[in-house]
This record gives sequence, C-alpha cells and structure tokens, in this order.
Amino acid sequence: MIRDWQLSEQKTMTNTNSGKIRFIDFATLVRKPLEPPPKELIENAKIYYRRRLERSGYKIRDDTKGGIEKVIEHFSHLAVAQNGNYAPPEKGLFIYGQCGTGKSMLLKRLAAYEIVYKENGSIQGKYGGFKMIDCITIAHEYAVGGFAWFRDNIKEENDSPMVIDELGGEPQIQHYGNPPVIPDVLTERYEAFIDRGITTVFATNLTGIQLRPEDLDSEAKKKKRVEVLYGARIASRISEMCELVKFVGDDWRLK
Repeated sequence: MIRDWQLSEQKTMTNTNSGKIRFIDFATLVRKPLEPPPKELIENAKIYYRRRLERSGYKIRDDTKGGIEKVIEHFSHLAVAQNGNYAPPEKGLFIYGQCGTGKSMLLKRLAAYEIVYKENGSIQGKYGGFKMIDCITIAHEYAVGGFAWFRDNIKEENDSPMVIDELGGEPQIQHYGNPPVIPDVLTERYEAFIDRGITTVFATNLTGIQLRPEDLDSEAKKKKRVEVLYGARIASRISEMCELVKFVGDDWRLK
C-alpha cells in the first residue's frame, strides 16, 4: 500500500553476482513521506472558498455552519495538497442529513473550482475542479452505456478524488439484466482509497452508515442506512474511508 508515500521509480533492473537480472521494487526500499500542508496555506484556501460561496449566493446558516466548515476544510486541504505535493486528507467525507440543508449546492460550488497559485503566491481559482456526479445519473448512464460507460467514467477516474451525490437515491434500474451498478462504484472507490489513498466525498439523505438498535423496530428507518441498502461489507468500507459530517437543520425550501 503506497498511500502517503512519494516513490521514485517503481522497479529497476540490476545484475547479481550470478549474472542473472533481477527486479528490485523500490516501494520496499525508498520511501519519502509527504509532509502535511502548512496551516497557513490551508487557511488561505479556506478564505478563498468562503468568498467563492459568498459570491455564488450560497448562504451559510447557523444550524449548518459546523458541517459546512468541515467540508470547506476538507476541500482546502485537498486543493493545497494537489498544488504543493503535500499529503492529502487521510479520509474522505460522508455528508448526511435531511433534504434541503444545502449539501448538494455546497458541493457543486466547492467541486467546481480548483486552486492554483500565481507567481506571487496569491490564489487563483480555476474552473474544472473535482469530478462530481450523482447516483441517479450513474444509474441511468450505466443502464444505457453498460460497462463501457462504467470504465470510462468510474474506473478511469480512480486516480483522482471524486464527489458522489445522492447516495441511496438512485433508481433500481439495470443494464441488460446486470445488477444495479452503485455497489460496484463504491467498491471501485474503496480500492482507490486502499491502494493509493484517493479520497471520495459522499452526500446523501440517508441517516447514517451502519444499523443502530433504534432502527430495528421500523422498516422505514432501516432503509435509511447504507448497511441495509448495500450490505454490511460496503457499510464497513465506507466507515473506514470516510469521516462522518452531519448536516442538521430544517429544509430551507419549506421556509
């Protein structure tokens, strides 16, 4: 597992005393740990993202401010790490809460821009940012495009952070009898995390990951957990790869 290591060449060849050629895997010999980003750079990135949200008209409410700040912190760390070859965040995020608390709108605005630095050290936003896709779109696209779409849009993105929205809200549609694709997407993102430390940010209206005793007396409550929708193995993996961020508050659309 490479994770937070910066490696030189993966393999090289050398002659042994016997004259035979053998391969040396430098992953076992030369490892240089990446340093965490300087706090000053992260703070500057957080200021940039807050201004970006303000200019876009996104309102930071008192009841959701705590969750929003955690998400801004994550994207700031991620952006600085990619710019300066620093260690990325150790985990992704699992952002959950009832609908109408601003989760998707927040992520669309943060994921749309990446940070680049000018020669004078100041921050400049660059449109393009991080890939964001929702599970409803994934399900429909896979139903039409099958494995070719999955390969081009999920497997080939495994070297980059990704934002996946509307987890648990996808329709149960199939591609020529193949099972629904979301469990495969979650497995791909987990393997990217384990093999290379690539993180994923999930957003959902589910109430959590694993079942709790208070869920067992209600089928409706059970269906709001990742463990029931996708199985205990995937729930365990998401718990390993993500920090939980809960958005509380009322549905702003109903006010």
